[in-house]
Amino acid sequence: MPHVVTNTRNLQRETLRKLQSDPKLSTKAKQLAMLKVAFSEDSKLLTSYVDNLVSIQRIYPRHLPTQASGRWSTLDPPITNWPRQCIEPMCQKRLQNDIYGIDHLGYIEHEWTDTCWSIRDILLPDDDEFLVSWDHDNIEGKIHDIIVNNVKAIKAHREGYDLHTITCCDMFGYSLPHDLRNPHAKCECASMHTGDGNVHIGVHKCVHCLWREKVKWQGKDTKQRVLAKNFNHGSKYTESYKFVHRIKGIEQYGIAYEQLEELAKAYIKANQEAWNTKLAIMGDIRKEKMARTLYGFRRKFFTADAEVGREGFSHMISGTVSDYNNQTILAMDSWIGDSCVLLHNAHDGDKFAIKKEWLDTQYSGDIDKFKVDLRDVIQRPITYQGRTLIMTAGVKVHV
Repeated sequence: MPHVVTNTRNLQRETLRKLQSDPKLSTKAKQLAMLKVAFSEDSKLLTSYVDNLVSIQRIYPRHLPTQASGRWSTLDPPITNWPRQCIEPMCQKRLQNDIYGIDHLGYIEHEWTDTCWSIRDILLPDDDEFLVSWDHDNIEGKIHDIIVNNVKAIKAHREGYDLHTITCCDMFGYSLPHDLRNPHAKCECASMHTGDGNVHIGVHKCVHCLWREKVKWQGKDTKQRVLAKNFNHGSKYTESYKFVHRIKGIEQYGIAYEQLEELAKAYIKANQEAWNTKLAIMGDIRKEKMARTLYGFRRKFFTADAEVGREGFSHMISGTVSDYNNQTILAMDSWIGDSCVLLHNAHDGDKFAIKKEWLDTQYSGDIDKFKVDLRDVIQRPITYQGRTLIMTAGVKVHV
């Protein structure tokens, strides 16, 4: 057995994941490394969360506004730390997350079933309540882009374009697709080019099909697009092209770090003005030893090193997300009052239980009208230096 696997007890999970791209290791050695990762995560899930919930029918967590970012802490139990991964060991989407460790870049989620669900799904409404939940769409990215005035990204957010595809085309020198909102959908003429011997063969292909063929597009999972997504998310709080070394799971793509660094330089060049604005903001934070969210919530620093610039810029963005979400929770309380209960307070979304009686009284049971008003509460604009974006969200209502 390879030496590196026999000593995995002292290795970090990220180090174990990097073994997946090590050509010197056998397939069995890589499997053992990932089993160690799975054991570590499942052991923590069992001892830190599940064991403490045995025989408990109802929990009474405390929400405290004590974190430096302004985010509310949740204690007894720490619901916000409950993992999102599926409890089914053989769930294919869970296996992808376990192998690649991409949860912070966009966890692969799916609809839950009786055998395929997350520990977070034990948070359920009572019989006289219904469940409301939402997750904001790339809220950190949107706030980042209006702060640094990334004109191209702001337009993409406003128009509903696929920003990661646009970034991908910039990085790899591809022409932009005809359909920027959904470049992944196959058009009607796609079935005419199946090669099955029917009369459809030879029919002129549309520009969308031609583009897909030219760049070998495989939809959202196209490797180049996923890399671009990683770059969009992983480069926010860094100052140089070396941010690629900090992106968790980047080694899964089998690209040498030298090539990744060149791609990172191309990414920065494609967003040069916004990148320079970010560096200037970080410099101001270091100079003033102070960072504020867009709502004014400040964080004071006592040194002026490079890390202060990064941490302060992170506070400016992630703290704004916390402020926004806190306002959303307060708006829900102001709107619905004691008829709603906060079940889960996440960084970019929440889960509430609402009394059915309130819905019947206020909306005569009209769930569609309720959804319209709900979106007005949770999808509000954020403005910075005259630049405005609406924080859209994916909303679910289970009655």
